[in-house]
Amino acid sequence: MALAVLVVVAASTMSSPLGGTRLDPAAVERAVADQFEDREGVALELSCADELPVRDGATYSCAGRTVDGEPVTISITLTGEDGDYTWAAS
Repeated sequence: MALAVLVVVAASTMSSPLGGTRLDPAAVERAVADQFEDREGVALELSCADELPVRDGATYSCAGRTVDGEPVTISITLTGEDGDYTWAAS
């Protein structure tokens, strides 16, 4: 599988009860899975952590599996304080 990197322009963020802003994990899972399917031609079921605090340069790992049963790890890297991020599949 080729390495995939895309920029998500309109990130979905939410306030954290502990203060600060975090990415909405369900929105990240949907957006990345949709982009993965568009690029790779195969659907992806993705699961990210419940807490994805927005911090410039932070990297988070999400676990996924294609409909063909192939495991996929997605790295989410924040590109600023506004919640925009890139992702890469491995």
